[in-house]
Amino acid sequence: MTRYAFLTLLLALPAGCQRDGVIEVDLTAQPPRFIVHHRGWPAPFHWPRVTEFAIASEEDGGIWVLRSATSEGEPARQLAFVFGEVPPGFVQLTPDKAARVRPLVVGRTYFVAAGGPTYVYRIVFALPVDTWTPVQPSPTTSPAVFPAN
Repeated sequence: MTRYAFLTLLLALPAGCQRDGVIEVDLTAQPPRFIVHHRGWPAPFHWPRVTEFAIASEEDGGIWVLRSATSEGEPARQLAFVFGEVPPGFVQLTPDKAARVRPLVVGRTYFVAAGGPTYVYRIVFALPVDTWTPVQPSPTTSPAVFPAN
């Protein structure tokens, strides 16, 4: 699968997969953290695995894409991705391995997705973030619009 094919797939999947958990945006830490925590069945008996993580914007396309170093991935149990820091067990695909991630831009909308063999987690957010809402689109809804401060 190409670098952006996975990102496109995650963002195009129906929101039904998302209801079991979302990606939380934690802006109390700098750089921001994105926390994947599965809240549905079968937790706490088994945690679905995350094998890929991606952040994109309409203006820039994929800005940060990570893939698990193993096919097993990591459990979706308080799995934190600190923006720009490759976590243990993952490798950076975009930007190129040694390149730094472009900073997040105030006022820009970002699409974040994480997934594995059985679950997909997604969220859309914009900076600054006062509150965040998981995106659960339907055929009649338009993209989320966040109020300006």
